Amino acid sequence: MRNVTRLDSILPLQSRPRFPGFRWAGSCRSALEVGGDFYDVMALSETSLLIAIADVMGKGLTAAVFADSLRTYVRALAKPEINPAELLFELNNLMFDELSSAELFITVQLVVADRFQRQLNIASAGHCPLLVSGHNGRLWSVSPNGLPLGIELNAVFHDQTTVLPPFGSVLLYTDGVTEARDPQGRFFGQERLESWLCGGVRQAQSAAQLKANLLYELSVFRGAAELIDDQTFVLLCDETPRPLDPSSSHEEWSFSQVPDLSLV
Repeated sequence: MRNVTRLDSILPLQSRPRFPGFRWAGSCRSALEVGGDFYDVMALSETSLLIAIADVMGKGLTAAVFADSLRTYVRALAKPEINPAELLFELNNLMFDELSSAELFITVQLVVADRFQRQLNIASAGHCPLLVSGHNGRLWSVSPNGLPLGIELNAVFHDQTTVLPPFGSVLLYTDGVTEARDPQGRFFGQERLESWLCGGVRQAQSAAQLKANLLYELSVFRGAAELIDDQTFVLLCDETPRPLDPSSSHEEWSFSQVPDLSLV
């Protein structure tokens, strides 16, 4: 079958939330004409947003149908005070029978970002670790416990909270990124991805720049090799204007000083 690259997930205009100082960018490329990866970003309130990323086992039409169903459920259940672990519990029970019958499972990561508290509340259903990088080069990963959707009815999920440091960035991705292969069959790998993110954040690259650069890195690495798995990622970046005075304390930074910037 001829491979078709879907350049980006298309999000409705009204789903592109606006948060002062925060910008995001995402990409979803399918190995076949349709795929089982997706991402979504939606406003929960004036101060918080929900980021969802998922990977349905397999590729093609069946995976795409389940991905579309999951996206619909996420949007229907999302509410301002939602806990991401509780949302995963609901999603798993809603989709369990269908997934079990089809012998499929879905890995999912949900992140609730609060712009005033600068907190990220993360829950995972067997998904890749979330990466957080500060402008000083420090990087850490967050990977709460949780089975993929469709494995166990009434499965328990856990959430974990971390901070988004000033001028830092967050990366969510599917395993099609780290498991991309070059013509010799070597993996792009976790270490290469983490090194790339740290370098881009140290250079103060915007969400749009990081997205373009990661797509370029993946393309160069893959070369003439076939894209064998869907590749999806989302970046959330603090693009607040940096203080002009280098002696200014980053800890004294506040959202009240941020101009009204819109997200990419």
